[in-house]
Amino acid sequence: MKIGCIFYWEEMGLLEQKRPIIAPRGAADAGGLGRRRPTGRRAEPPARRGKAMLHEVKGALPLRRGLIVLLLTLALVVSAAGAAAAQTLRVGVNAAFPPFEYIDDETGEYVGFDMALIREMAARMGMEVEIINTAWDGIIPGLLAGHYDVIISAMTITNERAQAVDFSDPYFATGQVIVVHAGDDSIQTPADLAGKVVAVQIGTTGHFAAERIEGVASVDHYQFAPEAFLALKTGRADAVVVDELVAIQEIRANPGELKVVGQPFTVEYYGIALRKGREDLLRAINRALAQVRADGTYDELYRTWILGE
Repeated sequence: MKIGCIFYWEEMGLLEQKRPIIAPRGAADAGGLGRRRPTGRRAEPPARRGKAMLHEVKGALPLRRGLIVLLLTLALVVSAAGAAAAQTLRVGVNAAFPPFEYIDDETGEYVGFDMALIREMAARMGMEVEIINTAWDGIIPGLLAGHYDVIISAMTITNERAQAVDFSDPYFATGQVIVVHAGDDSIQTPADLAGKVVAVQIGTTGHFAAERIEGVASVDHYQFAPEAFLALKTGRADAVVVDELVAIQEIRANPGELKVVGQPFTVEYYGIALRKGREDLLRAINRALAQVRADGTYDELYRTWILGE
């Protein structure tokens, strides 16, 4: 912070303002006419006046130094606060996609494979994690607006998304599957969805895959995957197209109600998204991901959250 020091100190009353010295009337007469009348007060020697002024200036110096120290201290505090903020990785998620990210009903905590993975990665980056839950259809706009630093939310790497954001190295492979009622044998392949109503989570690759299937009567969009499954259970839809592991999680939670038919009919890879131009953060993310894979942590998380061991 730059300050006009002299004017600043004068305004603060720390320095006596210098006033112009006005000669007494007639004192400048060359002939000595109009001499000053004696006042009975001896004039103060110039040297003494100079010492007095110097004393006044020196008296202001401790205050001046104290204020400078205060300003420097405040600057250091602000700088430290900024450094602390830089150590927090803000993570955007759509916490309605088990087993990858969801809210634990008992604790209210964000849990799941993605949540555990990003926390392990952040620890290796020397950072804390702040989870920011948001709607799926606004998750990329939120990233671009700077509401968070990265997205980890079972997001498939696609060419269309890669035009708007950068992706980390893939951290998970999956595919889309068809989920139907446990007693429904009429649907076995994507071709069998002709004339059927298919429920999907809006903006997902399951949504896009369903729209590419020829002859589908209707692709109904829902904000969250559980809502799509509810539409199937209540008869408003004939099938759900969704990521394989999300389907498996739903079937485990509700045994005997639903089933997956056939094999995944797409191959997809999940990545961590971040704004373009953040090469340093991208390198740090990829490095941390490689470390988590190399030291066995990734396998432990997979067994816990995906296999349910």
